[in-house]
Amino acid sequence: MYTKTITFKDLEDNDITRKFYFNISKPEIMNMQLKEKNGFDRKLKRIAEDMDGKGLMEAIDDFIMMSYGEKGDDGISFIKKRNGVSLAENFKNTDAYNVLFEGFLTDPKSFIEFITGIMPKDLSEQMMSNINARGGIDAVMADATQQVGGTPAIEAK
Repeated sequence: MYTKTITFKDLEDNDITRKFYFNISKPEIMNMQLKEKNGFDRKLKRIAEDMDGKGLMEAIDDFIMMSYGEKGDDGISFIKKRNGVSLAENFKNTDAYNVLFEGFLTDPKSFIEFITGIMPKDLSEQMMSNINARGGIDAVMADATQQVGGTPAIEAK
């Protein structure tokens, strides 16, 4: 599980600092890999090779939305839906989502830490090994977020 404390604005422009939780289970990772024709890690490599800003943004959103949830009161469950509603959809409608998303675009290392933090340890190590063998997320994020005046230089395709 990955825990991130985020300071963001509420709807009345007040600063709020809250702790948010993200986690992906092994079945969710396998599902994500199977949904992509050649696997999600190859999709990331393609994004880097093509300088695909839109693809990068979709990948970041996919990881956030798939992993967001709340710790259950029992201390052993991780809740991603309540009354049939995705908690991630509610999170996406907050400034905290915006702060997190923008942080990943401008700080590649924070995205790498996020990915490795949300996955089960054995899958995280295996996935990072595979990605690094193909050029690495470092290359994906560094190429896609070259800084130009503090703004990511990403081409939308």
